[in-house]
Amino acid sequence: MKKYFVMKMKLLLFLSFLIKLSFINAQCPNPPVTGVVSGNSIQATISNGGDLFFDGNNGQFYAPVDILPLRSTIFVAGLWLGG
Repeated sequence: MKKYFVMKMKLLLFLSFLIKLSFINAQCPNPPVTGVVSGNSIQATISNGGDLFFDGNNGQFYAPVDILPLRSTIFVAGLWLGG
């Protein structure tokens, strides 16, 4: 009976650690560097955090750039890498 209780307590401790770890990783800051790429009548904003065409508030992919007012054709995209 004591073995079962000890094992149960270890499992609960481990699960609570995993839950707290997931909350820590979920609070990532916004990427600090963004850049604007322009060419062939297209203007796009990219960031070093993998966000494409998004500045945090509005879509930033404009095609064509020559016509005013600018209207974003893609709101947000992301770059995913796997290995």
